[in-house]
Amino acid sequence: MTTPSANQPDPRDAASPAFDPQDPRFTALALGEGAGDELRAFEVRLATDPAARAEADALRALAGALESGLATAPTGDTASALAPDQRDALL
Repeated sequence: MTTPSANQPDPRDAASPAFDPQDPRFTALALGEGAGDELRAFEVRLATDPAARAEADALRALAGALESGLATAPTGDTASALAPDQRDALL
């Protein structure tokens, strides 16, 4: 796939006025993986499309919550251990 330059619109943006929530640029942006002209062009699209901006903001919030939750999650042998009351409820 050819990456559009800053001077050429991305066909994914021009093809439809509605955004595609499956567009991989949403994920790349949310995970901080986007870069270069393609990211800048996508950010221009987000600046002019409130629904797409809301989707991007929701994905960023989700990515942040997951990162925060994983950073504080227990690790090692106790990560999957049941609490005594949980174990009693199952037995």
